[in-house]
Amino acid sequence: MPLARLCQYYLDCLSHEDLGGVSIPARPNNGVLEYAELESTPFAEGTAALLSPKVQAFRHGLEQDMNRKTLLLGYPVRLKQNHRAHGINGFKLEPLFLFSFQEQYAAQGNMTLAVDIPQINFEALKSLINPQETALLQEAACLAEKLGIGDSTGEQPGLEEMFALLREIRPGWDWRENIEPAVLSIGVRLPEMTQQGIYNRCILIATERSPYTRGLETELKTVEGCH
Repeated sequence: MPLARLCQYYLDCLSHEDLGGVSIPARPNNGVLEYAELESTPFAEGTAALLSPKVQAFRHGLEQDMNRKTLLLGYPVRLKQNHRAHGINGFKLEPLFLFSFQEQYAAQGNMTLAVDIPQINFEALKSLINPQETALLQEAACLAEKLGIGDSTGEQPGLEEMFALLREIRPGWDWRENIEPAVLSIGVRLPEMTQQGIYNRCILIATERSPYTRGLETELKTVEGCH
């Protein structure tokens, strides 16, 4: 993968979230969940999937912070046991991929997914391969290339095709459910789950970008412009 194209991919990632990625408590913190679990995906049902009472309540709770937060869709979701924590907050949720919304419509309540490539959640990747930082970036670049999502100028694979390929090239990951974007799994909800692994679940989250991201964006753009 050419360096300029790789830099562009990381810039796309940073436009959605810090390089550190997204990792949030699976269970309520002071009685409040930091995400909304969807019953269906926008990939299958469009904006109708985001109109459930749970999603609307989650968005309403964020209204005062939306000027500094960004809504993202996370799918599929890995439940990670946090051995440093105890009790009800001993599990984290780390989506494998992050999807953004069209900002100009989100402010009006019309949550339409952006026509964009999905971004690898570096926090989930770090948990799965336990790497040094350089190895983490190399693994992200390798996956982006093999899945066909590292080149924003080319034809992007369908989600079902992409996840089938991901499971094929990373069979050792802790897959717990078949990943089917059109039909989410039902049954035990995420806050009650206790087995670490990757689930066919989808969540809505709100993230806040740190000032360190802006500096890294500048450096990546400089490198990209040199190639």
